[in-house]
Amino acid sequence: MRWHFRKRSASESESESEPERSAESLPPPQPLLPKRVKMGESGVGDVAKAILGFTEAYEKAETAKLKLMMELEKERMKFAKEMELQRMQFLKTQMEITRNNQEEERSKREGDDDDDRNVKNNGDVSS
Repeated sequence: MRWHFRKRSASESESESEPERSAESLPPPQPLLPKRVKMGESGVGDVAKAILGFTEAYEKAETAKLKLMMELEKERMKFAKEMELQRMQFLKTQMEITRNNQEEERSKREGDDDDDRNVKNNGDVSS
């Protein structure tokens, strides 16, 4: 589907672009806000003190949170190190067990070979 646009004439664009100046097209008038009563310096000072109190409490909470996060990170790193050391010890033990099993198999094979040789030699002696 193609769109076809046509240019507006100068009289069309002026009349369509300006909104009507009737009362119905305008937004309703804004109600006037009552004038603020001057609180004086003490009111502003109280607000400033309250803001400072909130700021100090927020900073204290954030500092405590950061300290706790640092402690937790240290604990995590310590735990990860311990786990890595245990993993390394496990692998070392596993290698030792494998090496011992291989040595036992070799010694059994060598023992079997020695028994076979002795049987052959004993058989050869009678010949």
